[in-house]
Amino acid sequence: MIKCDGEYKWFWEIIDADTKFLVATHLSEERTIEEVIKLFKQAKERSVERPKRVVVDGLWAYEKGFKKVFYSRYKEHKEFVRRAGIEARNK
Repeated sequence: MIKCDGEYKWFWEIIDADTKFLVATHLSEERTIEEVIKLFKQAKERSVERPKRVVVDGLWAYEKGFKKVFYSRYKEHKEFVRRAGIEARNK
């Protein structure tokens, strides 16, 4: 959460773990599944393949939004790690 013009907003980002490049960003007033979907759609447009591992904080909307945007009827192995904090990426 960041303060922007006296109001608090949510800043979202997706970073590629291998390259450390910023894949997608989003600024919103709410932290809802609709905002998650906007972020993931942006990432999907800029990605070559479907993510194999996703590390997020504890918000449940991430998994629902991921399924909606990156849905595949094929059983692809994907790891969804729900942990809070930056250090979660290293585990």
